[in-house]
Amino acid sequence: MPRPLPISATEIATAFAAEPWASQFPPVLTIVQFARMMQVSRRTVFQWLAADILKNATFCVGRQRRILRDRALATLAQTHS
Repeated sequence: MPRPLPISATEIATAFAAEPWASQFPPVLTIVQFARMMQVSRRTVFQWLAADILKNATFCVGRQRRILRDRALATLAQTHS
């Protein structure tokens, strides 16, 4: 299977600059929004979090986890390359 190409910060920003993506997937996402964007289940996102795949792309607001969209996408692109 071919390896995915690295994704740049500019490519990520460009992909979410126009509607409807800009309003559906803002720069800071909830778990549900991130799962919808990645087209995976919430369980998969929680597995990624438990495996520390997204550790540099998350933070907590109270007890709620938030994911930095651009950093998470860049991290996943590196992880799967």
